[in-house]
Amino acid sequence: MKVQADFIQVPKPFNSLETPPFQSQDVAKPTFATGLRVLNKLHESKYSVFLVYSSTFQRKLALKVFPHNNERPCLSYLNESQFSSLSHPNIVKMLECVDKQKSCLNTRKFNSSCILMEYATFGDFSDLVINTKFYQDEILGRTFFHQLIDGIEYLHSHNIGHMDLKLENLLLGDDLMLKIADFDLSCIFSCEKYTKGRGTANYRAPELKNKSCYDARAADVYSAGIILFTFISGGFPGVEDRPVEGYDLHEMMLENDENFWNAHSSIQGKEIFSDDFKDLFFKMISKMPDQRITIDGIKRSKWYHGKTYSPDEMKVRLADFGISCDESIPSESP
Repeated sequence: MKVQADFIQVPKPFNSLETPPFQSQDVAKPTFATGLRVLNKLHESKYSVFLVYSSTFQRKLALKVFPHNNERPCLSYLNESQFSSLSHPNIVKMLECVDKQKSCLNTRKFNSSCILMEYATFGDFSDLVINTKFYQDEILGRTFFHQLIDGIEYLHSHNIGHMDLKLENLLLGDDLMLKIADFDLSCIFSCEKYTKGRGTANYRAPELKNKSCYDARAADVYSAGIILFTFISGGFPGVEDRPVEGYDLHEMMLENDENFWNAHSSIQGKEIFSDDFKDLFFKMISKMPDQRITIDGIKRSKWYHGKTYSPDEMKVRLADFGISCDESIPSESP
């Protein structure tokens, strides 16, 4: 049995024919919504995200909608919008935030807050890992990992912890660059305990699950370690509270048990991890936050300094996996 089939849950695709109509109406004064045309629903978990065409920006963008709570902007919007000034090639750019917007979904009218942001044509890395199997190319996985670390380093340099890093929150843009998205659970560094959320199962650090997180940097490094493993193997290193083929991989991982690697070799049917990779991974997912490797340490590690692809090489290699800039959705009006 392949690890990825058991470990990664494939998101259900949205059928555009079944997408309920969504409209935004300007209030008080003209806002970005005056020039928006909703094309499709891109994603829905806690909050809906729509693909829109903006006549103001003359391109397709993503619109994230946060329904008001008791006629006020919800906490998730207030938290995410405070990071709208972030600007980095590996961070999804938020272009505009509106606190109050009259909206309509089907026939129901309601007030919402909205964030208009960069649209990543090629979707999220959960789909990419499953559908393209790019994890079969370690150099490609390392190249994307470099981009992830660059994005996290930028956030940390501005005293921001993402706190919910996962494949679904990593997008691939038109420029074939990894982009970190979704900041509704993010935080500003402090000495206080983090209380905004508990992260996502199988990606989150133990202290997030246990509601005892004081170090956002270390929590992000842990999640980045899990993502690294999926980039190289196509599956999670372990699953919380559930054995896989008789192995408690999650506990073995947290204990840095060398038998963890033997178990994965048995499940995969082959050895796919180098000693340098094993060393870096175990340092990133140490059970104790204060013992985890830092971003600087990651960038000094031997595995990190292996070969990566140049931008031109990335275009050629991703085209081999069916991802081409020529196939990206054009920016002009439909």
